[in-house]
Amino acid sequence: MKTKAYIGFCLWGLLHLAPWPGYAQVITGRVLNDSGKKPLTGANVYIPSTGKGAATDAAGEFQIGPLDSGRYRLVVSMLGFERQEQKVRLKRGDSLRVRIRLRPQSEALQVIEIIGRRQNSYRVDYSFTATKLATAVEDIPLSVSIISKELMEDQQTYTLGEVAKNISGLNQFSYYNDFSVRGFRGDARLINGLRAEQNPFAMPITPHLERIEVIKGPASALFANASPGGTINMVTKKPLKRSHAEV
Repeated sequence: MKTKAYIGFCLWGLLHLAPWPGYAQVITGRVLNDSGKKPLTGANVYIPSTGKGAATDAAGEFQIGPLDSGRYRLVVSMLGFERQEQKVRLKRGDSLRVRIRLRPQSEALQVIEIIGRRQNSYRVDYSFTATKLATAVEDIPLSVSIISKELMEDQQTYTLGEVAKNISGLNQFSYYNDFSVRGFRGDARLINGLRAEQNPFAMPITPHLERIEVIKGPASALFANASPGGTINMVTKKPLKRSHAEV
Protein backbone atom coordinates (compact mmCIF):
# COMPACT_ATOMS: atom_id res chain seq x y z
CA MET A 1 0.00 0.00 0.00
CA LYS A 2 2.86 2.35 0.80
CA THR A 3 4.41 1.65 -2.62
CA LYS A 4 1.15 2.46 -4.46
CA ALA A 5 0.74 5.66 -2.47
CA TYR A 6 4.31 6.70 -3.27
CA ILE A 7 3.83 6.07 -7.03
CA GLY A 8 0.57 8.02 -6.98
CA PHE A 9 2.26 10.95 -5.24
CA CYS A 10 5.06 10.98 -7.87
CA LEU A 11 2.57 11.00 -10.74
CA TRP A 12 0.67 13.86 -9.10
CA GLY A 13 3.90 15.84 -8.81
CA LEU A 14 4.91 15.24 -12.42
CA LEU A 15 1.53 16.37 -13.67
CA HIS A 16 1.77 19.61 -11.73
CA LEU A 17 5.39 20.30 -12.69
CA ALA A 18 4.90 19.65 -16.42
CA PRO A 19 3.49 22.53 -18.51
CA TRP A 20 -0.24 22.12 -18.87
CA PRO A 21 -1.49 22.58 -22.48
CA GLY A 22 -4.50 24.52 -21.30
CA TYR A 23 -2.20 27.20 -19.86
CA ALA A 24 -0.66 28.12 -23.24
CA GLN A 25 -1.83 31.63 -24.05
CA VAL A 26 -2.55 32.72 -27.62
CA ILE A 27 -3.60 35.95 -29.25
CA THR A 28 -6.22 35.70 -31.95
CA GLY A 29 -8.01 38.42 -33.81
CA ARG A 30 -9.26 39.93 -37.00
CA VAL A 31 -7.97 42.80 -39.13
CA LEU A 32 -10.53 44.89 -40.99
CA ASN A 33 -10.60 48.03 -43.07
CA ASP A 34 -11.45 51.45 -41.71
CA SER A 35 -15.20 50.91 -41.95
CA GLY A 36 -14.99 47.49 -40.29
CA LYS A 37 -16.93 45.78 -43.08
CA LYS A 38 -14.15 44.27 -45.20
CA PRO A 39 -11.49 41.85 -43.91
CA LEU A 40 -7.91 42.54 -44.98
CA THR A 41 -6.01 39.57 -46.36
CA GLY A 42 -2.23 39.43 -46.06
CA ALA A 43 -1.86 41.95 -43.22
CA ASN A 44 1.21 41.35 -41.05
CA VAL A 45 0.68 41.08 -37.28
CA TYR A 46 3.96 41.05 -35.36
CA ILE A 47 5.14 41.06 -31.73
CA PRO A 48 8.62 42.66 -31.70
CA SER A 49 9.60 41.46 -28.22
CA THR A 50 9.07 37.77 -29.09
CA GLY A 51 9.82 37.69 -32.80
CA LYS A 52 6.54 35.89 -33.41
CA GLY A 53 4.01 36.98 -35.98
CA ALA A 54 1.38 35.87 -38.45
CA ALA A 55 -0.38 36.98 -41.61
CA THR A 56 -4.12 37.27 -41.89
CA ASP A 57 -6.05 34.75 -43.97
CA ALA A 58 -8.88 35.34 -46.43
CA ALA A 59 -11.26 36.17 -43.55
CA GLY A 60 -8.78 38.58 -41.97
CA GLU A 61 -8.13 36.17 -39.07
CA PHE A 62 -4.75 35.57 -37.41
CA GLN A 63 -3.35 33.62 -34.44
CA ILE A 64 -0.07 34.07 -32.59
CA GLY A 65 1.09 31.66 -29.90
CA PRO A 66 1.86 29.99 -27.62
CA LEU A 67 2.87 32.98 -25.50
CA ASP A 68 3.76 33.54 -21.87
CA SER A 69 1.60 35.71 -19.70
CA GLY A 70 2.53 39.38 -19.69
CA ARG A 71 2.23 42.61 -21.65
CA TYR A 72 2.88 42.74 -25.39
CA ARG A 73 2.88 45.26 -28.19
CA LEU A 74 1.12 44.23 -31.42
CA VAL A 75 2.31 45.86 -34.63
CA VAL A 76 -0.03 45.60 -37.62
CA SER A 77 1.03 46.72 -41.10
CA MET A 78 -0.09 46.30 -44.68
CA LEU A 79 0.80 47.93 -47.96
CA GLY A 80 -1.53 50.83 -48.68
CA PHE A 81 -2.61 51.21 -45.03
CA GLU A 82 -1.26 53.10 -42.06
CA ARG A 83 0.78 51.10 -39.55
CA GLN A 84 -0.97 50.58 -36.22
CA GLU A 85 0.28 49.50 -32.78
CA GLN A 86 -1.81 48.11 -29.96
CA LYS A 87 -0.80 47.15 -26.40
CA VAL A 88 -2.34 43.97 -24.96
CA ARG A 89 -2.05 42.00 -21.73
CA LEU A 90 -2.21 38.22 -21.44
CA LYS A 91 -3.23 36.54 -18.18
CA ARG A 92 -2.20 33.05 -17.21
CA GLY A 93 -4.47 30.43 -18.76
CA ASP A 94 -6.31 33.07 -20.77
CA SER A 95 -6.53 33.70 -24.50
CA LEU A 96 -7.03 37.13 -25.95
CA ARG A 97 -8.98 38.15 -29.02
CA VAL A 98 -8.51 41.58 -30.60
CA ARG A 99 -10.20 43.49 -33.41
CA ILE A 100 -8.03 45.87 -35.40
CA ARG A 101 -9.01 48.39 -38.06
CA LEU A 102 -6.50 49.88 -40.48
CA ARG A 103 -6.93 53.26 -42.12
CA PRO A 104 -5.93 53.74 -45.77
CA GLN A 105 -2.62 55.48 -46.27
CA SER A 106 -3.08 58.98 -47.65
CA GLU A 107 0.45 59.29 -49.03
CA ALA A 108 0.80 57.99 -52.59
CA LEU A 109 3.82 56.02 -53.69
CA GLN A 110 6.23 57.57 -56.15
CA VAL A 111 5.39 56.72 -59.74
CA ILE A 112 8.11 54.98 -61.74
CA GLU A 113 7.54 54.88 -65.48
CA ILE A 114 9.31 52.15 -67.44
CA ILE A 115 9.57 52.60 -71.19
CA GLY A 116 10.69 49.80 -73.45
CA ARG A 117 10.73 49.18 -77.15
CA ARG A 118 7.87 47.21 -78.54
CA GLN A 119 9.58 45.89 -81.64
CA ASN A 120 12.07 43.07 -81.32
CA SER A 121 13.42 43.55 -84.82
CA TYR A 122 16.83 45.15 -85.39
CA ARG A 123 15.82 46.47 -88.77
CA VAL A 124 16.44 50.18 -89.49
CA ASP A 125 14.13 51.67 -92.11
CA TYR A 126 15.90 54.95 -92.89
CA SER A 127 19.35 56.43 -93.37
CA PHE A 128 20.82 59.94 -93.28
CA THR A 129 24.25 59.09 -94.65
CA ALA A 130 23.63 57.94 -98.18
CA THR A 131 21.62 60.96 -99.40
CA LYS A 132 22.27 63.47 -96.56
CA LEU A 133 18.50 63.31 -95.90
CA ALA A 134 16.24 61.04 -93.89
CA THR A 135 15.48 58.59 -96.70
CA ALA A 136 13.91 55.16 -96.54
CA VAL A 137 16.50 52.46 -97.16
CA GLU A 138 14.37 50.88 -99.88
CA ASP A 139 14.40 54.20 -101.80
CA ILE A 140 18.20 54.59 -101.72
CA PRO A 141 19.85 53.44 -105.00
CA LEU A 142 22.93 52.33 -103.07
CA SER A 143 23.98 49.37 -100.97
CA VAL A 144 23.73 50.47 -97.34
CA SER A 145 24.03 48.28 -94.24
CA ILE A 146 22.92 49.70 -90.90
CA ILE A 147 23.54 48.37 -87.40
CA SER A 148 21.24 49.82 -84.71
CA LYS A 149 22.16 50.53 -81.09
CA GLU A 150 19.66 47.86 -79.97
CA LEU A 151 21.68 45.17 -81.75
CA MET A 152 24.95 46.49 -80.32
CA GLU A 153 23.46 46.56 -76.80
CA ASP A 154 22.02 43.04 -77.05
CA GLN A 155 25.30 41.66 -78.38
CA GLN A 156 27.24 43.61 -75.72
CA THR A 157 29.68 44.91 -78.32
CA TYR A 158 32.29 47.44 -77.26
CA THR A 159 34.45 48.05 -80.33
CA LEU A 160 33.84 48.55 -84.02
CA GLY A 161 35.63 45.29 -84.75
CA GLU A 162 32.98 43.34 -82.81
CA VAL A 163 30.23 44.95 -84.89
CA ALA A 164 31.91 44.16 -88.23
CA LYS A 165 30.78 40.54 -88.13
CA ASN A 166 27.17 41.72 -88.66
CA ILE A 167 27.88 43.48 -91.97
CA SER A 168 28.53 41.57 -95.16
CA GLY A 169 31.64 42.70 -97.04
CA LEU A 170 33.14 44.41 -93.97
CA ASN A 171 36.12 42.67 -92.42
CA GLN A 172 38.74 43.55 -89.87
CA PHE A 173 42.04 43.56 -91.75
CA SER A 174 44.31 43.55 -88.69
CA TYR A 175 44.11 43.82 -84.93
CA TYR A 176 44.29 47.62 -85.14
CA ASN A 177 41.82 50.20 -86.47
CA ASP A 178 42.14 48.61 -89.88
CA PHE A 179 39.21 47.42 -92.01
CA SER A 180 38.53 46.35 -95.57
CA VAL A 181 35.24 46.87 -97.41
CA ARG A 182 34.55 44.56 -100.34
CA GLY A 183 38.22 43.61 -100.41
CA PHE A 184 39.56 47.21 -100.48
CA ARG A 185 41.61 48.19 -97.47
CA GLY A 186 41.26 51.83 -96.47
CA ASP A 187 40.78 54.33 -93.67
CA ALA A 188 37.46 55.77 -94.85
CA ARG A 189 35.82 56.65 -91.53
CA LEU A 190 33.09 59.19 -90.97
CA ILE A 191 31.61 60.60 -87.76
CA ASN A 192 28.11 61.94 -88.34
CA GLY A 193 28.84 62.14 -92.07
CA LEU A 194 32.09 64.11 -91.74
CA ARG A 195 35.65 62.98 -92.27
CA ALA A 196 37.53 62.82 -88.99
CA GLU A 197 41.04 61.99 -87.94
CA GLN A 198 41.28 58.36 -86.86
CA ASN A 199 43.84 56.76 -84.58
CA PRO A 200 45.30 53.88 -86.60
CA PHE A 201 46.02 51.87 -83.46
CA ALA A 202 42.99 52.47 -81.21
CA MET A 203 39.80 50.68 -82.23
CA PRO A 204 36.69 52.96 -82.08
CA ILE A 205 34.29 52.14 -79.24
CA THR A 206 30.54 51.81 -79.62
CA PRO A 207 28.73 52.71 -76.32
CA HIS A 208 28.25 56.32 -77.48
CA LEU A 209 27.01 55.37 -80.97
CA GLU A 210 23.40 55.48 -82.10
CA ARG A 211 24.05 53.33 -85.17
CA ILE A 212 26.75 52.37 -87.67
CA GLU A 213 26.13 52.74 -91.41
CA VAL A 214 28.30 51.27 -94.13
CA ILE A 215 27.96 52.58 -97.69
CA LYS A 216 29.36 49.96 -100.05
CA GLY A 217 30.83 50.41 -103.49
CA PRO A 218 32.17 53.46 -105.39
CA ALA A 219 29.30 55.59 -104.01
CA SER A 220 31.59 56.33 -101.08
CA ALA A 221 33.23 58.89 -103.38
CA LEU A 222 30.41 61.20 -102.25
CA PHE A 223 32.54 61.77 -99.16
CA ALA A 224 35.71 62.92 -100.95
CA ASN A 225 38.78 60.72 -101.31
CA ALA A 226 37.59 57.40 -99.94
CA SER A 227 38.09 53.71 -100.49
CA PRO A 228 36.29 52.35 -103.57
CA GLY A 229 35.13 49.46 -101.43
CA GLY A 230 33.00 51.58 -99.15
CA THR A 231 32.79 53.99 -96.23
CA ILE A 232 32.01 53.47 -92.55
CA ASN A 233 29.89 56.16 -90.88
CA MET A 234 29.53 56.23 -87.08
CA VAL A 235 26.47 58.16 -85.92
CA THR A 236 26.71 59.36 -82.31
CA LYS A 237 23.87 59.58 -79.80
CA LYS A 238 22.15 62.95 -79.48
CA PRO A 239 21.30 64.79 -76.23
CA LEU A 240 17.76 64.31 -74.93
CA LYS A 241 15.43 66.88 -73.41
CA ARG A 242 14.93 64.76 -70.30
CA SER A 243 17.28 62.76 -68.12
CA HIS A 244 17.66 59.19 -69.33
CA ALA A 245 19.10 56.11 -67.67
CA GLU A 246 19.26 52.38 -68.37
CA VAL A 247 19.45 49.31 -66.17
